[in-house]
Amino acid sequence: MKKLAISIGDINSIGLEILVRSHEELSKICTPFYFIHENLLDKASKLLNLKLFNAKIVAFKDGKDYEFNFIKKENSLEIYSFCLPLGFK
Repeated sequence: MKKLAISIGDINSIGLEILVRSHEELSKICTPFYFIHENLLDKASKLLNLKLFNAKIVAFKDGKDYEFNFIKKENSLEIYSFCLPLGFK
């Protein structure tokens, strides 16, 4: 199945709700990787009273080289980090 990177964008908009509500259908046609920090996703899920199952989320991290790494599996989420030399701390 093809992999698809999806940026959540503005966390104050309806993007998170759309993500959670459409994840199951989207997962039938591709493997989505959501670019959002796990803490933000957790808070949004609680506020919306919705759960995201069997999802892959990716958090940005500053680093010297470009790297994409698996970090951990927590509950039903696979958490990855994407390192790139942005120069922010």
